[in-house]
Amino acid sequence: MTALYAIMDRLADKQGGKAPWPPFTEVDMGGLARSLGCPARRVDSYDELTAALDEVLPSLAAREEPLLLDVTVTVDPDSQP
Repeated sequence: MTALYAIMDRLADKQGGKAPWPPFTEVDMGGLARSLGCPARRVDSYDELTAALDEVLPSLAAREEPLLLDVTVTVDPDSQP
């Protein structure tokens, strides 16, 4: 998983400078969550997302532990901060 700060990067670009943070190209959010005892599920497509939400939402109010849904998204090249 690549964690990026697209909006923040664009703000830095607008100001004419380089972002003062690292790109975090190798952060595994699911791995971090699991290392803290939190279940995690990777979601790579719309169908996977709807299936995960269909499974989780009905019992959400009764959950006694967190759940990380690590959802893959693409950066919109036209998005402006």
